[in-house]
Amino acid sequence: MDIRESQENPAEASVEMTEGLLDPTYDAGFKLLFGREDVSEDMLKELLNSIFEGDSELADIQSVTYMNSEKEGEYSGARGIRYDILCRTGSGHRFIVEMQKAPQRYFIKRAEYYYSRAIAEQGFSGKGKESATWDYDFTPVVGVYICQTRVKGIPPKLVTRCRLADEESGEPIESTLRYVYVQLPYCKQTEEECISYCDEWMYNIRNMGQKQEVAFKSKRDVFRRLAEISKVSNLSPAQRRVYEADIKAARDYHNELEYARTEGLELGLEEGRRQGLEQGLEQGLEQGLEQGLEQGLEQGRRQGLEQGRAQGLEQGREQGAWKKLCSIVSALRSKGMDTPAIAALIGESPEVIASI
Repeated sequence: MDIRESQENPAEASVEMTEGLLDPTYDAGFKLLFGREDVSEDMLKELLNSIFEGDSELADIQSVTYMNSEKEGEYSGARGIRYDILCRTGSGHRFIVEMQKAPQRYFIKRAEYYYSRAIAEQGFSGKGKESATWDYDFTPVVGVYICQTRVKGIPPKLVTRCRLADEESGEPIESTLRYVYVQLPYCKQTEEECISYCDEWMYNIRNMGQKQEVAFKSKRDVFRRLAEISKVSNLSPAQRRVYEADIKAARDYHNELEYARTEGLELGLEEGRRQGLEQGLEQGLEQGLEQGLEQGLEQGRRQGLEQGRAQGLEQGREQGAWKKLCSIVSALRSKGMDTPAIAALIGESPEVIASI
């Protein structure tokens, strides 16, 4: 898959890799180590044997033959595809082997599409006799995807093996649909902690470019061979140019991506501050209105009570004085005094005395 992608560890981009040993985590390095005809067959065979060690159908691969990895579209204008490595084993299985450097949004779907194309191309097209009689007995295809980042949707472990199986029992239904996802971030063992053959291969794939050393050479001949063919000095001038261009492209992409991330972070912070200020003002205004209403209601209640008491007292006093005046006027009238005399005596107007 496309190697012009960033590395999971940004510090890796600053390490000089055009001398010493090839780094298989780069697309070109992976292909030069595992995809060179008449050079890499044993390396690829042993890599696959390590991944499928103990598998009743795929273990003990004896030979691999490289196939054309570039496939044109099925019709004019259709998009073609390019596998990192496409090969056929002595048992007849076809293997797609890919190095995926950076996460992609639809990576699993893309892998399934590549896989499906490798199956579909085995069918017969046209109107000939073979097309009419083909019974879909296609050669089994196995997809092996080595990923430098964690893959969303895949369990958090180094190797995940997938196949068509019954959901309840887990029993395989058919052996023609096989996928393997290798997530290198889960290869956390030290050299001493590697137990299986697969552990040893994944340790070397992840670390040999950075450490500039192939581990387990004293243990297995295949790793001594790996150390030999991985020397950059053994490349032809054309191969070296491809490898160096690949490294440069990956580093340029990494720098561009880091710049975009930094710019995106700054823009995000600025936008976050702006939105936070707007939301703060809105919330502050809303809370201020609520508090103002509450305080206004409370103050209104207190003022209303105070004014009500004052008015009540005033009205009470007025009503009491009126009742007293009425009592006095009644008493004076009972003694035979007329309105003008009572008004003159009390000091009220004749109209008020007359109204009582």
